[in-house]
Amino acid sequence: MCRRKTFYHVQFPRVIDVSFSTGLLVQNALKYLLCFGQTTPFLAYNSLDDFFPSFTMQPNPQCADAWCRKRQAEVAEKAIPLSSYFLTSKEEQKELESESAVVHEDNPFGISLTDEGTNSTLEPPSSASSSSVAKEISQEQTEKSLDDGLSIDHLMAQMKRLQS
Repeated sequence: MCRRKTFYHVQFPRVIDVSFSTGLLVQNALKYLLCFGQTTPFLAYNSLDDFFPSFTMQPNPQCADAWCRKRQAEVAEKAIPLSSYFLTSKEEQKELESESAVVHEDNPFGISLTDEGTNSTLEPPSSASSSSVAKEISQEQTEKSLDDGLSIDHLMAQMKRLQS
């Protein structure tokens, strides 16, 4: 009697495929973050043709998910093209940043932005002067803490009330 051999097909994780697609995702993310090249909304690789397709995937209007159809309707109401979700050049990014510039009415902390091109060089303090500055700062902090007007006994009583 002839025995029939059976072969079981076992799929192992394809580490090479996973690492390759991860590399593609990282490359696309770096293109987006560093604003060079052209990012693709659909990231794939066809190994048979050695081809990277770069077509834009459109949403499915007959999607079975109600939430998906709701989001599609929201985007359609706003009339935002899908290409606006992807930045392709530095010029486009600058245009978007200039449109959405934040203007603060008041600046209570006195924070100001300067151009990256300005080279304001500060001289490093010498070791003797840095230790004297540190001593002055610590003395100012202790004076401020002592000027609060609260005694240690009063603070201890407050802590005991909070714990109980």
